[in-house]
Amino acid sequence: MNSKVQSYGILLLTLLIGIVLGFILNGMLVRHRMEQVRSVFQNRDQRVEHLLDKINVTAQQRKIIKPILIEHFDKMHELNKQVRREMRSEMMDLRVNLGEYLDEDQMGKLTSEMRFFRRKRPRKNGRPPLPPPRPLEN
Repeated sequence: MNSKVQSYGILLLTLLIGIVLGFILNGMLVRHRMEQVRSVFQNRDQRVEHLLDKINVTAQQRKIIKPILIEHFDKMHELNKQVRREMRSEMMDLRVNLGEYLDEDQMGKLTSEMRFFRRKRPRKNGRPPLPPPRPLEN
């Protein structure tokens, strides 16, 4: 009976080691895959080349399509920057307008919520998220 318990113990220990190794390896594989994807999209030229490779363009098509893609990617980048600026401005306007009606505790909670929404997306190039907005001075 002692050897039976010992056998089950070894079997259970082997199973636990397998589960732990599986979790660790899965995390490493996911992180590695995300880094690969992130590295492809770090700059415009890499995105353009990646897209051209994916759609299997000929050399002649590449010469024609590449400048078009670059132009549109630049426009989309500028639009994105503009939207971010407008959103930042709108958030500040919201804080100013609500500041008239909320007490300090409520404004603190509002600021916390705003920070929460800003932290959801990591910044490009592995940079940390932007710092939270400065509190309003009344």
